[in-house]
Amino acid sequence: MLSAALLVITVMTVVVSPLIGRLVDRIGVSYVVVPSIVVLSLAICSLGWVTDMYGYFLVFTVIGISGVAHSPLSYSREIARRFIGNRGLALGLATAGIGIGGAVMPVLAQHLIANEGWRHTYQILGGIVLIVGLGGFLVFRRGYGVPEKQEQKGALTAGEEPRIKLFGSPTFWLLAGAFFLMGTGVNGTISHLSAILTDQGAATQIAAIAQSVVGISMIAGRLMCGFMFDRFTPPRVAILFAVAPLIGVLVFALGAEQPGFFLVACILVGVAGGAEADMLAYFAALYFPMKSFSEITGYFFSAFTLGVGIGSIGLARSFDLMGSYRGGLIASAVVLGALCFIFYLLGRRPMLARQSEV
Repeated sequence: MLSAALLVITVMTVVVSPLIGRLVDRIGVSYVVVPSIVVLSLAICSLGWVTDMYGYFLVFTVIGISGVAHSPLSYSREIARRFIGNRGLALGLATAGIGIGGAVMPVLAQHLIANEGWRHTYQILGGIVLIVGLGGFLVFRRGYGVPEKQEQKGALTAGEEPRIKLFGSPTFWLLAGAFFLMGTGVNGTISHLSAILTDQGAATQIAAIAQSVVGISMIAGRLMCGFMFDRFTPPRVAILFAVAPLIGVLVFALGAEQPGFFLVACILVGVAGGAEADMLAYFAALYFPMKSFSEITGYFFSAFTLGVGIGSIGLARSFDLMGSYRGGLIASAVVLGALCFIFYLLGRRPMLARQSEV
């Protein structure tokens, strides 16, 4: 049931991300984010009251849709629009909050379950989403440089005539393919990390420490990637963040005599896993018009999410067939090699998207 619910969220993310992005481009961030915060908080609260299977999956469908609307997909547009010279670092700092929340909330949830019960915990978590979400958005809203209505007036979005040119753009398809491969090779591996380590003979304590190392590395990866994007050629930086997990995955596949090698591999994979949010937004702003930013980012996010699902399922299937993760990890390394090649091609292409492709 839990796996099926997560699948529902994944499917909703893939389907609605471009639609939500297009809506943000058309009507502005405020009109999308504020309702989504309210709906998301109510959906989380309702998980404490649901008693049948149909209601359970309906709630997760709502969580999938409203979660996309209240995500970096919406917020990144204003960050990318406001910051130019330090855009990468600004995006990295903002999306680092995802890693911090991922580290804090499981501990808080476990404490609440132990003291309040799981039903009341859902209601408390829903209240936190509402209060922190709306409060944070009010602070974020004060930082807008140009009123949304002024910017949106007369703007032509990717959803209108340029859509044909967008889908005919080699740059668009290269980036969509890159993010699909990144989801498959990096985040698919992260989803099986504990099982991969124990399969290679690592102690359970090492596997537990590795999860924390990956979480910290993901936060560091967001900041490092953004900082480097602002100072070096972005496709070359992206190659670096594709080579790092490639080395880490090969270490997992080939095994290691010392636990320290596994932890280094976790850092390499975690840094790349954290960089993906920066890359999505940065490349969308770099190669395409800002008036189409959110819709294009939505397509990239859909490709990435689809890759995460396929990578996770593929690794699980490889273990079932071979009795080991080694074959699946070698396949992930090949995927990451292809990712390096795509970023190399991007570096070779002139940046013509703004002038001729869209």
